[in-house]
Amino acid sequence: MNLCNFYFLNQKIYPSISQEIVSVNNTLERLKVCMVEHLKLVTSVDQIDNDKELTTLGLDSMAATNLMLDLEDEFEVTFPDELLTPDVFKTTNTLNSAIEELLDL
Repeated sequence: MNLCNFYFLNQKIYPSISQEIVSVNNTLERLKVCMVEHLKLVTSVDQIDNDKELTTLGLDSMAATNLMLDLEDEFEVTFPDELLTPDVFKTTNTLNSAIEELLDL
């Protein structure tokens, strides 16, 4: 079990968790769970607005690098150089789109 899965199962991070959510393979939800650890101003996935700039939620360059590494592990992908841009890491939606592109969804 990787780190993101651990947080996904943790009631403190996802207070509204249910068995139904755990069984769903939802890219956006998995992404948000991974993000909680790296967004300094967020303590729960419920606080992540998909369109809000991640820098306003506490994402800095070091946190973005660590988030990328966790996402590569969680989704079993590798971010190519062309996706390592501020635009990709701007919001949850832009990051989710990049992951879905890497997963060919």
